[in-house]
Amino acid sequence: MPGADGAGIRADDGSEVLVLPSLWWALMSGPRAREEILGDHRPGTYAEYVRVPDECVVPKPAGLSWAQAAALPLVGLTTYRALFTRARLEPGQSLLVLGAGGDVATMAVILASAIGASVHVTSSSTAKIDAGVGLGAAGGVSYRDADWPAAARALSPGKAGFDVVLDSVGS
Repeated sequence: MPGADGAGIRADDGSEVLVLPSLWWALMSGPRAREEILGDHRPGTYAEYVRVPDECVVPKPAGLSWAQAAALPLVGLTTYRALFTRARLEPGQSLLVLGAGGDVATMAVILASAIGASVHVTSSSTAKIDAGVGLGAAGGVSYRDADWPAAARALSPGKAGFDVVLDSVGS
């Protein structure tokens, strides 16, 4: 049974919760021997009922719809770990996000902008670049242009390149 994104009602107390799909992970460290992602090797969230460790259930934020709450943990934790645990992005640094518009790319713009990083995006779509700007990016370039790497570099601080480049699409 696949599925890692989940939110619902706890069977034992009726509270509204979201499911953190990182089973038995040490705090923000990433997967190790016993650790796994819900839905990989055990039944996931496409089921009617899901059993996870207590530490993988947190209260559903009141302002989020069920769909938003379900999507937040996997995308949010993936992006957080990529930017802050692995890349060690800090306030004042610069970030280039490839492929604006995807879930991880969108979350990256939001999180990096929130800490005070300078964020730029790439996309094939002007609308997606504009959406990234609306979320906090300073600007962006179309990767359909043959010289997009030079155009992106020109947007970086001092035109020296970015401190971190996030490629969540594998290009």
